[in-house]
Amino acid sequence: MPQRLAELQRTLRQLISQSRPEQVIDRLLALTQEPPFAHFQNAVSQQSAAYQKWKTDGLHGILTHDEESRTIQKINLALLQIIDELGKPIPEASHTPPATSAGASNTQAVSGSGNISIQGVDGGHITIIHNPGSPAVEEPKRMTLTPPLLYLAFANHQDHPLQNLVTESREVYRLLHPRAQEGHYQLHREDFAELDTIAHYLATCKDQVRLFHFGGHASSQSLLLRDLEARSAGIAAMLKQQQHLALVFLNGCSTKGQVEYLLELGVPAVIATSAPVNDDLASRFAVQFYQALAAGHTIREAFDMASAYLQARGDTGIHFFRGIVTPKNAQMDAQHWGLYALGESALRWTLPDQPLNLLDMMDPASLAAAVIAALTPYLVKGGEELAQGIGKDLWEQVKKPFKSDADKKKLEELKTKPEDAKTQGKVEGKLEELLAEDTDLAAQLNELLSRLPKSDGKTNTMTVTGDGNTSLQDVSGSTININTGK
Repeated sequence: MPQRLAELQRTLRQLISQSRPEQVIDRLLALTQEPPFAHFQNAVSQQSAAYQKWKTDGLHGILTHDEESRTIQKINLALLQIIDELGKPIPEASHTPPATSAGASNTQAVSGSGNISIQGVDGGHITIIHNPGSPAVEEPKRMTLTPPLLYLAFANHQDHPLQNLVTESREVYRLLHPRAQEGHYQLHREDFAELDTIAHYLATCKDQVRLFHFGGHASSQSLLLRDLEARSAGIAAMLKQQQHLALVFLNGCSTKGQVEYLLELGVPAVIATSAPVNDDLASRFAVQFYQALAAGHTIREAFDMASAYLQARGDTGIHFFRGIVTPKNAQMDAQHWGLYALGESALRWTLPDQPLNLLDMMDPASLAAAVIAALTPYLVKGGEELAQGIGKDLWEQVKKPFKSDADKKKLEELKTKPEDAKTQGKVEGKLEELLAEDTDLAAQLNELLSRLPKSDGKTNTMTVTGDGNTSLQDVSGSTININTGK
């Protein structure tokens, strides 16, 4: 039974990772027909009902995409918890001993701190000896993770309609939707954005927003929403609360005036315009940008490709403009879009390319250890190595939550003595605490680790000569030649 159960648990976890909860539910329901697992029937039935409701609501369009994602994630988490519980002893309250029979009494004594043992024997008694001892150690909490969110806010207005804004909304959503369906991120779109709805989502989706796109009428100090002209400083202050925001794209007229304040608040990268923008070109630019971003390009690469596209078209026609006050005699070219960033590493950001899977996430202790191990080679080389590439990105991400002077000092010591075990331990311990509190930080570090350079496949040869010499090295893909001199 233990081997069969372990295999079943592995299979069920794999099905969850493949986004196949219906098959998991079917197999769990079948399992609950067996006496040892009958007490799981209610829990599995509840998730079965929740899953069927989720499917029905999805077919009728009752849920938004992010609501769909949140609901199925809760179901998957509940199923994972049931799977984990399968191998644990049956709770005492759920077992009713059979009536006394004339047969011999079977007694199982269990001693030790906090031990409970229940064994079913046909026709016999079950004796449970529970020695409370010291309080049971609480199991570590499962990390509750939420997929990153891309927020698309389009604000068409009945008094100042933009002919191509509907097209921009539809096409950008079409480009980003397939990977949202694969679970890489959540996608929220509003075609008639209002201040209250933006404030609501930015408050309830705490630290989930990775990208905020605005399309509509704008100026250097405001964004014209459906219900009012919102001050850009207020919107920026709300965006500041999103700790993992990677990009703000303001696709309206003359939004460059909003860039400096966004950067001061810590937004890593901003796309804005330095002049009035033509409605048709604004739509085309956005579509080209997100087409490249959805294909795996970085922010910088996607921006360059969108700019080159407009330059190749040579479009300078004047039609509708995305300004709150329509300019006269305005001229357009692709250079009116600007890309602004706090540093080069911010421009290397790409859309998440893997589903956020609990099964792929390391626990805080393991993740902290893996991060320090990955950083060490870059810190040892320092300078040039740390100033570029994934090492720089990982280092910058680690530094963000180390805010107190004492914590910053630990990082400085690690930078100075990267191979010192004691120093590594101090930083690793603090990082573990931070990761346990901030699951989004854990997800980002996990994703950065997955992007570390892999082995180039070259053959490494080590030759050892001399009498009686032996050497053993565990290097993946390497060849070790040992000559003992015999």
